[in-house]
Amino acid sequence: PSDAPADYAALKDAKKDKNFRDKYYLSDEMVEPFDVVKIIKIDEFNSEQSAVDLCEKYKVKSQNDTAKLEEIKGLVYKYGFAQGVMLVGDFKGEKVSIAKEKCQRQLVKKGLAALYWEPE
Repeated sequence: PSDAPADYAALKDAKKDKNFRDKYYLSDEMVEPFDVVKIIKIDEFNSEQSAVDLCEKYKVKSQNDTAKLEEIKGLVYKYGFAQGVMLVGDFKGEKVSIAKEKCQRQLVKKGLAALYWEPE
């Protein structure tokens, strides 16, 4: 979750707290070997792991720091979509705003997704 601050905070909590892992029936093997996967580069933050960097900058202590995490999420999502560049996959090197539409078309064409609209 290089660009998902709440997911990063939860992973960090799970890694550092055995009681937390036990509470949610997580084995060490389900948590310990995993690190952040870099997916999007955001120049605004000079980062390939914006959630991590901003959580450190804002001194997020746990996933319970919900106000900070919401603020960070807003920044990461805003700049990630507008300025972010894909680091992996079929659309590596493309802006996220363009890659999103291309990925959507690709998944629909392969029968792996369907378009839908939510009623307001």
